[in-house]
Amino acid sequence: MRHHRLALLQGGFLLALAGCPPTDLAEQQRCNWTQWGQGPAHRGQACVPGQPPDRLLARVTFDPFTAAEALETAVPGEQGVLTIHYPTPLLVDDEVYLVVKGGQFVPCEPPGSGSLADGGACGLDAKAGLTWSVKAYRWEGEKLTERWTYPTDWKPPGRYFAYWEPPLQPAVAGDFLWVPGVHGTLDQVRRSDGVRVRRVDPFEGTWNSPVEAAFAVSEMAVSAQGEVYQGVMFDFFTAYGVDDFRPGVLLQVSPDGGARTASYDDLVPEAPGGPNDRCHYGFSTRTFARPFPPVDDAGAFQVLMDALGASR
Repeated sequence: MRHHRLALLQGGFLLALAGCPPTDLAEQQRCNWTQWGQGPAHRGQACVPGQPPDRLLARVTFDPFTAAEALETAVPGEQGVLTIHYPTPLLVDDEVYLVVKGGQFVPCEPPGSGSLADGGACGLDAKAGLTWSVKAYRWEGEKLTERWTYPTDWKPPGRYFAYWEPPLQPAVAGDFLWVPGVHGTLDQVRRSDGVRVRRVDPFEGTWNSPVEAAFAVSEMAVSAQGEVYQGVMFDFFTAYGVDDFRPGVLLQVSPDGGARTASYDDLVPEAPGGPNDRCHYGFSTRTFARPFPPVDDAGAFQVLMDALGASR
């Protein structure tokens, strides 16, 4: 049997959930790419050699808006850049699971201005018209054949977070695919036909904050015991026009369906998080000669700093 492997490594937070995992889940994770970092340890390694990149096996468009999205970040004299974090394709034996973006992208007038004549949302702030789906494929000989499409209702945060689009990252656990949904929910989808068998809402009746402000924003992780981990942040400005950034949470749902939450402030109590604390958050991209990382004359890294705010 031929194995087709692909890895895209990205960073993020984490949620937990499980649903009666099969007894061979550890074996399934050993050689397949079932989640963001390959397995629960995020080693990013497969147990088979990679094929030489000397021929095209298949071509799939998973974001048709990249050119328009890049234009929204352009400044005079420079090219725009994509600020999209794309999820990792999942591979289980000869099956492939890929997140595909669709819907309608609304460009600003002009691109990069952040505005429309009618005052409506546009560019990277216009999330409402975009859709995210999971498509299942299977290698049949040398052909990648589409099997089914699962449309999600997941949305990324907007407004203050318009410059940053987190990935919708599913994960495989046994015979099921776990897919983030709207307001921090998680859907359990059958791999055989793409039908949702249940939706888990960790916040229903257990969280004081309005669930409309909850956004699943991290790469999902699945343990060898079948627990699925996902991070959730709260963007009250997007939901209600209120500037209220509260600490993000790590959600856990045990195999019997019990849910727990813990804020990142509680998980990392010594992390800086005061209103006046400042933190390094990125490299300065305009004061150095490539390649990365940028350094000054003394050899020190040139980094940007800003107020940290709540842990997210």
